[in-house]
Amino acid sequence: MDAERFRQVRLVFEAALNEPAERRTDFARDACGQDAALFDAVMKMLAADAAVTDGFIELPPDLRESAPGDSSRADEDMIGRRFGAWEIRDVIGQGGMGQVFLAERIDGAYEQRAALKLMRAGWDPVELLNRFKQERQILAALNHPNIARLLDGGADGDGNPYLVLEYVEGAPIGAYCDRHRLDLTSRLRVFQAVCAAVSYAHQRLVVHRDLKPSNILVTDDGQVKLLDFGIAKLLATDSRVTAPQDRLFTVGYAAPEQVRGELPSVSVDVYALGLLLYELLTGQRAYGRTASTPAAYEREILTADPELPSRAAMSEAETERLTARAAARQLDPQALSALLAGDLDAIVMRALRKEPDARYASVQALAEDVQAFLERRPVKARAGNLRYHVTRFVARHRLAVSLAVASVLALSVGLGLALWQADVARTQRDLAAQEASKARAVADFMVAVFESADPAAVDGATLQPKDLLDQGVRRLAQDHSLDPATRSALLYAMGSAQLGVADSKAGLAQMQAAVAAAQAAGDPAAEIRARLGLGVAHNTLNNNQDAMQQYELARAMLGQLPDAPPELGEDLDYFQGIEFGQIDQKDRAIPMLRAAYSRRLARLGLAHTSTLKIATTLAFYLSGVGQVDAALAISEPSYQAARQDQELPLHALKDIVSAHAYALLRKDDPKAEALFREAVDIDQRIYGPGHPGTTVSLNNLAFWLSRQNRPAEGAAIMEQVIAIRRGLHIERYELLGFSLINAASMYQKAGQFETAISRAREGIDIYAQRDKPFDRQAQKGRWALIQALEHHGDHAAALTENTAMLPYTDGRSPEFDGADANLLWLTQARLLARLQRSEPECPAARAVLANEATTPVQHIEARILLLDCLLRQRQGQDEVAALRDAIRQQSALLPELPPFSRELGQALIARAP
Repeated sequence: MDAERFRQVRLVFEAALNEPAERRTDFARDACGQDAALFDAVMKMLAADAAVTDGFIELPPDLRESAPGDSSRADEDMIGRRFGAWEIRDVIGQGGMGQVFLAERIDGAYEQRAALKLMRAGWDPVELLNRFKQERQILAALNHPNIARLLDGGADGDGNPYLVLEYVEGAPIGAYCDRHRLDLTSRLRVFQAVCAAVSYAHQRLVVHRDLKPSNILVTDDGQVKLLDFGIAKLLATDSRVTAPQDRLFTVGYAAPEQVRGELPSVSVDVYALGLLLYELLTGQRAYGRTASTPAAYEREILTADPELPSRAAMSEAETERLTARAAARQLDPQALSALLAGDLDAIVMRALRKEPDARYASVQALAEDVQAFLERRPVKARAGNLRYHVTRFVARHRLAVSLAVASVLALSVGLGLALWQADVARTQRDLAAQEASKARAVADFMVAVFESADPAAVDGATLQPKDLLDQGVRRLAQDHSLDPATRSALLYAMGSAQLGVADSKAGLAQMQAAVAAAQAAGDPAAEIRARLGLGVAHNTLNNNQDAMQQYELARAMLGQLPDAPPELGEDLDYFQGIEFGQIDQKDRAIPMLRAAYSRRLARLGLAHTSTLKIATTLAFYLSGVGQVDAALAISEPSYQAARQDQELPLHALKDIVSAHAYALLRKDDPKAEALFREAVDIDQRIYGPGHPGTTVSLNNLAFWLSRQNRPAEGAAIMEQVIAIRRGLHIERYELLGFSLINAASMYQKAGQFETAISRAREGIDIYAQRDKPFDRQAQKGRWALIQALEHHGDHAAALTENTAMLPYTDGRSPEFDGADANLLWLTQARLLARLQRSEPECPAARAVLANEATTPVQHIEARILLLDCLLRQRQGQDEVAALRDAIRQQSALLPELPPFSRELGQALIARAP
């Protein structure tokens, strides 16, 4: 068979492999036309391929069965023959250049099975003999856990070489992934193992040149093994393409330069890995789906760009075959397409560039981009420019590039433990095709917004996402071609994004418009979802009554919607439960959250991200009301399930880690600190140090340290949070104010009063500018400021601040009710005493004594301050005497008082007649 004839056979054979098994014969008959000899040769190669596909090794199909010579050495007669220390036990497979047998070691050194590869009889050209020897040379230089090892080698009695290779029991990589229904993340991990093996070979100047699924086996325990370096080439040699045999390759996995007969380089393997990744992700080959002749197949490789993986996953979305392929990845075609769109499309298509120089410079670079995708970092395939980094910043914050709620909720307890939760509603993967279409429109629009951003709005590293979102709003307002349903989805996405960067008023406006657009579209499910988003927007503005109104409207609509998606009801209970919690109606919040949790748990399971989202909030609320054991009953199993799920997104793991840590904190369990630090570590793995996404976990760790009487350590961590949030350059950024006040409390506790005063004043000012001068967090800031001013000696300024806070002891503020209300009244009386001033009737001290929740220590301090006030006014002698007696009786409590009140009490007792 001459070289040209052999090329024709090979091309038809490779094209036929792209077809389902049951259609390959018909395809080959049509492709060969009246050429019966060509058809017979192709069928022999297909038969040989079927015989070895599931075995240890697949030899180059270019040479199978169509080669000259005797094939008798592959039959049963070979069983029992010895080659050095090895004896053949069975036939594994055969091909054009050689046969592969199962062999066992029989020299008594140790027991071992191996694959023994022999040169096929009848091949006498020196070039092919040299090629077999070269494989031995190559394998001897390679020692990598993902490359089948060379164990032995030599020559038989006729001088023909043989190789003894590691025996691998496994399935081709594609079959393994499908059989185990691996999701995309798991497939990418397997692909990275292949890259590691190929990169190792490249570092030793070896190009494989025939990478394809059948040359990559995966064992039952998930170990990847790269096989068959039969046509590999050493980069260090000076060989040139001088013979037809040197163009050996598998057409379905060949690079354009191989088809053209050019000298191979590492780019050949990069290209083949791109083809392999395409197939692992989509279940389809990149080329050959439309080619009907060998010439057309080759022309497609040289001139046509493959269809984007995301489009390939959807191009036949109604067919049983594509549905099955998506199901093997635990998705449907629409969801698979959505996950492939963007970064994965870009990674694959860069590896498949026609020009070698335009591909990844190395396999390592390809693997690094895959790792960047898995870690939600920018991938280099998308140019890595500043605007693209902004879109990845958005993605890592899960700011609505799909139909989802991006709710940003700060759940603070004590000095400000916060859990910032953002939900991109990954359960939307189950939406119907029309919803997927809307989601893609949203994603395309959002990407376009960032790609077209004016560089002047993004000054170097000083990113201002708000400017980019404002531009998107303007673009949307100018686009009159959108149907109401898509417009509602886009408005919803923009509103969610604006809420995600704390632009609450703008987010509110977009959510209101999204509701109106959904009404115009006559889409009640979309309107319910938009009203949930509108409720979240009101929540961020502390418009609790308006938020509750939207949730009630959504609930009424949901009751009239037949076959409503279950996640709508669950999300409604979740968001409304949060709303009740934030207005301190935990008795109503917790049952709603429990209802949402139980339904989602039954529907999606313990470790699903959407279940964990609700479990996180429920555990926080239960801990906050003192039901710590109930909180641990939720957080402990959720945490354990999350830790065991290797595929769980890191952000979901971080959230439940934080919730479990807080429940342990409420019991002062020292194990909490390790969990808080684990949450910080996870965030930094997701976002990188110094990223806004790390601020919540840093805040929580700082709170723990402060609670453990290590406030200076806590304050130092809060300074990291403050620096990050300042860098966002968002005017009147409430979360910055939140952090400043938390830091002020810690500095005050650590005795660093000047810094505490500075941080508190700045934080309070942010709340005042946002029309929240006495927000609950602002009240905490004022209390820290009052304490710092008193300790710093600025008693007049402290009195002014404290007087402004007294009205909030009337029950309206959960920060200063019960015994906590006495903190402000005692401080008022103490500051007046410090300034040697008194008020008629001494109301501050009397308010403490009249409070039924007053503690014994508060009682004695109030009596001391009341006695001082009465003495200044020179009245109530009988009451003065009674107070002195009461103070003497309680004198054992004096050491527990603040220094000023303690010393004042001792002096008053000493002055008694």
